Amino acid sequence: MSDERQRLPSQREVALVELLDRALGAGVVIAGDVTLTLADIDLVDLSLRLVVGSVPTLRGPAEQRAQDPEGAS
Repeated sequence: MSDERQRLPSQREVALVELLDRALGAGVVIAGDVTLTLADIDLVDLSLRLVVGSVPTLRGPAEQRAQDPEGAS
């Protein structure tokens, strides 16, 4: 049998395009912290959050909240 047939489904290769399609379709939040230090003194401390998603994906929850005037969940 070839190596491809012996691979487990979780070990298959994923193309970059497929990965981006999934990320944009579901939305992704990337978080990170950056600290600029000079002589063991923290000069700048940044906490970053990046939201990546397609416009319809990101608008979906916001539009649902706008259409629900009572704010009920």
